Amino acid sequence: QFKPLLLGLPLETPVVAAHTFVAITALLCGCKRVINLVFDNHAQPVHIVPPPAINCVQTPKCEQQLLAMGVPASNVRLVVHFLPKELAENAVADSRLRMQRARCGAPRRFLIS
Repeated sequence: QFKPLLLGLPLETPVVAAHTFVAITALLCGCKRVINLVFDNHAQPVHIVPPPAINCVQTPKCEQQLLAMGVPASNVRLVVHFLPKELAENAVADSRLRMQRARCGAPRRFLIS
């Protein structure tokens, strides 16, 4: 069901994939501008999408792992951490609130996902 959707797009349309399956399917459909977001910081062959796709990684370690696996340097980009816009927009205000809670002796709160 995904293939017909991709085949309906112009081949030059950028495809940003959050899963290897999507990136590989886009390549197989002839898409020319495929970006694969590698979320795992311990790269494994299953995370790699072959050229001409660009594999975007979050850490220098992951970048080096992809290069060691034979991915051409021209197809790997170190983009640092993927961060939702909402977290980035409110980082300063949220940090001030956390510091204020700490100064007041409020209990610590943790988000575990």
